[in-house]
Amino acid sequence: MKIEIIDLYAHFNIPRGGADAGYLKLMIADETAKSVTTPRPRPGILICPGGGYQFVSPREGEPIALNFLAKGFNAFILNYSVSKPYPNHLIECALAMIYLRQNNIGCNLIKEKLAIIGFSAGAHLACSLSLLCGRAVLTQNQTIKTLAGDKGLEKLLKPNAQILCYPVITSRKGYSHQGSFESLTLSDSALSEKVSLEKRVTKKAPPTFIWHTADDDSVPVFNSLTLANALSKKGVRYELHIYEHGTHGLSVADKTTSALPPDCSKSVHGWMKNAIDWLIEQNFCIN
Repeated sequence: MKIEIIDLYAHFNIPRGGADAGYLKLMIADETAKSVTTPRPRPGILICPGGGYQFVSPREGEPIALNFLAKGFNAFILNYSVSKPYPNHLIECALAMIYLRQNNIGCNLIKEKLAIIGFSAGAHLACSLSLLCGRAVLTQNQTIKTLAGDKGLEKLLKPNAQILCYPVITSRKGYSHQGSFESLTLSDSALSEKVSLEKRVTKKAPPTFIWHTADDDSVPVFNSLTLANALSKKGVRYELHIYEHGTHGLSVADKTTSALPPDCSKSVHGWMKNAIDWLIEQNFCIN
């Protein structure tokens, strides 16, 4: 396996401006031992770990990447900055998508088969890129416009599918994960309303896989339900799995990250297989 860390700011020659991260970890399957002249390109998955927009959880990075690598994907982990508020995280996520699509040959990637997966606040980030790739926050950003050149910006930035794991979605009082929105918006109520993602769904949203646990006591399951409802109203293809029991932040939901608590639904560990099967149904398979 080829592993490389890309400093997105250095690669694109962008001033950091106080950003504390903005790194993309490439995990690319090594097929040189196989009797092939040129390795076949693979579908890819851009991974956004969670952490309440306060840190970036390693439990939702490499363990996820290794599972996807084993199933024929190349995996890319975004370590985004948490030192600066919105839209810095979103800009870094957009930079990661631009890097992967512009360097698809070096990443052994089928650039039309690039999905995004996020966990908790990382799912909010992933979904933000999926839903806001055509909005002014990105299309009018001079850095992004310059890097995109003459290519269609929305097409360049938009993931071909998204997987959202116990996602932070809504800023609605009584249902939101308050800490995530406070860190993201610095408690700006008007901005919180703008980044309440169930209100940003259009028919252009990519196919979506969502999973949550019904008794998540950190990010209420309402977040997944309200997003699924919004997708349904716009006619967007989606698959939703609600498991009866399980704490927040389960990651792979097996011993790779931690043993399942005794009150967890035994079926929750199957989310990864369900998600990969769903991606294959979306034509995310090796050519």
